[in-house]
Amino acid sequence: MSLNLVCLGAFIAKYIYLRQLEFQIPLNKLEYAYLGLIMGTLLKDVTFTCAMLRGSMNVLHPRKQIIIHSLLLIVWMVITGLYTKFELNQKLPLMCPSDFDYEKPEFMTACKFRRLSMIMMWSYAGAFGLSVLSVWICFKNMSEDYDEPNSSSPPRTTTDEEKFQFAPKLSKNNFISPISS
Repeated sequence: MSLNLVCLGAFIAKYIYLRQLEFQIPLNKLEYAYLGLIMGTLLKDVTFTCAMLRGSMNVLHPRKQIIIHSLLLIVWMVITGLYTKFELNQKLPLMCPSDFDYEKPEFMTACKFRRLSMIMMWSYAGAFGLSVLSVWICFKNMSEDYDEPNSSSPPRTTTDEEKFQFAPKLSKNNFISPISS
């Protein structure tokens, strides 16, 4: 999630700087799609983190989580690839060499913002790919544990304490009085 925030910060810094230059180096629609992708992924990360902190992660449906993460990774790779293709076709070089003849000195700084944005985009896509791979491996091992019962050991009986471990807690609004017989 922190890398996602850095990507968002790099985009905002680039946008503010290009706005000061009155967009002489224009932003295209793909960069706004990238902003939407950053925001969507950030929303997913915040939701996932809140669910994890509350202890309400849905580990019963790991396949759905893997599918969602995989589709999001594919979208990230497509947007990142198209963005790279767009940036390579710009009039300013991507690596910002000092011997390049920039029309204005401010274009050198704009070029550095573009380079930072590109680096952050690819680093997030790579880190997200590694996280999807690790989630896939973890959930694959978890689903194998649930799918294949261990026939070598006898079935385990649960105690009363284990049965009521996840029972709803009573508050003063739904108090049940004990009945004596």
